[in-house]
Amino acid sequence: MMGEFEAELRPRTLERVRLTCWLGISLFLLFALLDLAVYPDLAGRFFVLRLICAAGHLALLVMTYRPWALRSAIALGMGAYLWIAGFIIEMLRETGGHSSPYYAGLMLVLLGMGVLMPWRPLPSILTAAGICCGWAIFAGRGQNSPIVWHAAINNGFFLFGGAVIAVAAGAFSHRMLLQELGARATLSEANHRLAEAKAQAEALATTDGLTGLPNHRRFQEQLAIEIARNSRSQLPLSLLMIDVDHFKRLNDQHGHPAGDEALRGVATNLRTGRRKTDLVARYGGEEFAILLSDTSKAAATAVAERICAEVRAQGVVTISIGVASCPSDANDPATLVAKADEALYAAKRHGRDRVVCFTDPNLRDTAL
Repeated sequence: MMGEFEAELRPRTLERVRLTCWLGISLFLLFALLDLAVYPDLAGRFFVLRLICAAGHLALLVMTYRPWALRSAIALGMGAYLWIAGFIIEMLRETGGHSSPYYAGLMLVLLGMGVLMPWRPLPSILTAAGICCGWAIFAGRGQNSPIVWHAAINNGFFLFGGAVIAVAAGAFSHRMLLQELGARATLSEANHRLAEAKAQAEALATTDGLTGLPNHRRFQEQLAIEIARNSRSQLPLSLLMIDVDHFKRLNDQHGHPAGDEALRGVATNLRTGRRKTDLVARYGGEEFAILLSDTSKAAATAVAERICAEVRAQGVVTISIGVASCPSDANDPATLVAKADEALYAAKRHGRDRVVCFTDPNLRDTAL
């Protein structure tokens, strides 16, 4: 998990490196005004140094957009701070005195690193140590005046203090970012679990527990959708209403577990061979419904006959099926269900184990 957090920190570190480069370019050139005010005789040479430093930061900025930059974000950041510190140390060396105002520049570099870079302690320690060692080696070798030890010790303590603050600030920022990422990951996981629980609840609310088929609620929702689609496309939609024959007698003779098993067997038969666009649902009790999209009444009747034969072949129960179609028989959900239901009861009144289509009034009168 920590490795994943570190990987997420890299893009942020790279963004901070780019900000550092832009600040280094703008502020380092702006501080050329300090050269004119304090060391006018060195202002020309220092301006050249500042241009070289700015060019280096510009090169680092370009590197941050290379494909490999994300893997080397920390190294690029260390390079940005060591680069500008090296030029400040060179200015210190040339000014010679330990009362030089360029020590403030080194402090700004250290504190900027602490504020901007969310590093682990090690990169901050190495960068701060590099800056302090560079000062210790080169800053006191001015050609114009000897080393003043008490000033050197004073400056050394200030630089060391700035380095400690920079390392501590960077480590604190790193820790806070890790906590933020950890909290975000926890929240994301909680949201994922909540979404899963919601999906499961929705599935339970629209799924029949016994057969695993969509329940009456899901059927009504899909029927409304299909009717609306049919009104736009004018493609046929057929509905099969199915009832298990003599189901009460089966329960009375063999018990409710046998009845449940028979319903599961029928549900399996109804599901088998259906298209992805078809909906097989348990309508209620021993009744089922099948929505056949883009299917004419003749084609739906053929499907119903095949289903009836398959259930009969199982030798457990038989079923009766009523068929109605949209738009030939109805144009709204309630009427389509009523017409298919009427055809279903006609099938049961004509001896069960058969398919009846809702067609003309004469057939309904005969059925009744």
